[in-house]
Amino acid sequence: MAGLHAANALIFERTDAPPKAHRGANIVFARLAQDEPAISEHLRGFLGRYYVLKDVSDYGLAPGSNITPDAIQEVITDARLLIDAVRQALV
Repeated sequence: MAGLHAANALIFERTDAPPKAHRGANIVFARLAQDEPAISEHLRGFLGRYYVLKDVSDYGLAPGSNITPDAIQEVITDARLLIDAVRQALV
């Protein structure tokens, strides 16, 4: 959720209208982040890549989802990187 909120902060600052859904945030953030040198290609894909973890946090573990401690650590690391990158982009 921290990564989603960071993406929404950039979207709001650039468009004055945050999207209402995760999918909209994913699309708008990816488009806006293309023009931000602080936000790498890897981080531009953050919202789409980790959507399943958002679903799990909202609704519980889905059958067949293979979420490991390493995967959770990866999303935490990427969320921190995304927050820092958005902070740099907004300065």
